[in-house]
Amino acid sequence: MHVAVAVLLGAIWLLNAPVAAFTFEAPVSPAPPERATGELTAGERLFQGSWQMRSYESDAATGTLVIDRRDFQADGVHGLYTGYLSVRADLSPAEVDFTIEECDCKFEGMTSRGIFYEDDEGFVIAAPAPGEPRPAAFTRMDEMFRLRGLNPRTACASPS
Repeated sequence: MHVAVAVLLGAIWLLNAPVAAFTFEAPVSPAPPERATGELTAGERLFQGSWQMRSYESDAATGTLVIDRRDFQADGVHGLYTGYLSVRADLSPAEVDFTIEECDCKFEGMTSRGIFYEDDEGFVIAAPAPGEPRPAAFTRMDEMFRLRGLNPRTACASPS
């Protein structure tokens, strides 16, 4: 009998406890990187030009990506995105961030933080949805895509 009364009193106390004691805060996404100015880095020069986005698994075309200095425009299966990129080719794995300034989606103002490597035909990029953590390795096929050049990368030859 005493145990039942103790359990009942405990339940009543829990029901009367302040609600604030049980609130949880959603994780905060890191702020987007600042838009860089000045000369392009060696990594940023690598990405200059027009690219075809291709599925990593099937190599099927999924859209286009045009990069002019640090500005990008991506037109693919998820719509049209515009924004700016930041590249750190000096890290291992090399990092590329796409900050979305305009789109018809919930990702406006968010950043997709990815990693990349250069291959014989362009790049392989692993980039999760904006707001998700940067991958540490090239392990999730659903986050990966290929970039294949649509024009000669002459813009890479000279910094501007």
